[in-house]
Amino acid sequence: MSKSSVLDVLRVAVVQHEPEWMGLQGSVNKACSIIAEAAQNGAKLVAFPEAFIPGYPAWLASQPMNAKMQADYIKNSLVVDSEEMAKIQACAARNHIVVSLGYSENDHNSLFIGQAIIDLDGKILSLLKYHTATYREEIHCAAWPPLFPHAGPELYSLAQEGALVLSQAYAIETQTFTLHSSTVLTEKGIEKLGSKGGLLMSKPGGGTSAVIRPDGKIISTPLDPTAKGLVYADLNMDQGILARSYLDICGHYSRPDLLWLGCDTRVRKHKVDANRSGSGHGPESWVTVTAGSGNKLQDETDVS
Repeated sequence: MSKSSVLDVLRVAVVQHEPEWMGLQGSVNKACSIIAEAAQNGAKLVAFPEAFIPGYPAWLASQPMNAKMQADYIKNSLVVDSEEMAKIQACAARNHIVVSLGYSENDHNSLFIGQAIIDLDGKILSLLKYHTATYREEIHCAAWPPLFPHAGPELYSLAQEGALVLSQAYAIETQTFTLHSSTVLTEKGIEKLGSKGGLLMSKPGGGTSAVIRPDGKIISTPLDPTAKGLVYADLNMDQGILARSYLDICGHYSRPDLLWLGCDTRVRKHKVDANRSGSGHGPESWVTVTAGSGNKLQDETDVS
């Protein structure tokens, strides 16, 4: 989220709630209720955890295969162009609040971790499905599943401490306010997802929602890991300017003459008809690569 010059101080709400596990309609209704609550308490932006709709698939760390649960999860994942998404958009517009929504996206029965930024008029500003590069953002919404203290066997990076440190490091490196939002898991969710006894997400808790300043400091009051609610903070946007005066990776601290990022934003298709004879109907260009054995390999560089 960028262009914050309209407001010097911005109130935000970070969600720490349990979704309606494996329930599309229930999760959408709960999301709308949370959006309304955040707006009523003066928030102008509300950030949801990862895959809040229909809940993070915790059984993946507990069971090698569960075809029925996988099928149910697909059916209860959110289709972007759907009545359910339209309902959330209408809720955002009705409450005049920006929504960062984390969800599991059903794209023709293929699943993707999705995130939508919905403007205060209900319009979708951006949809994240694949890696998306950002530039000059001022507020970053970091969506996480339930996170628990490191117990030893699992990766530290997947634990509460590692994830929170990562969000703090992101805030420092990008000079952004970072809204670290995580889901709450209850016994009801554990039973529904079949994750009891698993390596991850096998006990109640997981809430670690927080608001982080551009210098990495947590400025919000934490909720109990088992508590369901909203974490609020009033952001002084000038603090981003202060942080960038010391470190600005897109400004005085950058060296685009030495290192730059190229992003090909063209939509890629699963099937491409290309005429390799050079008749003008195929790719615009071909790169010839000489292998060590002297064989020449052709690599398509443009499949638009």
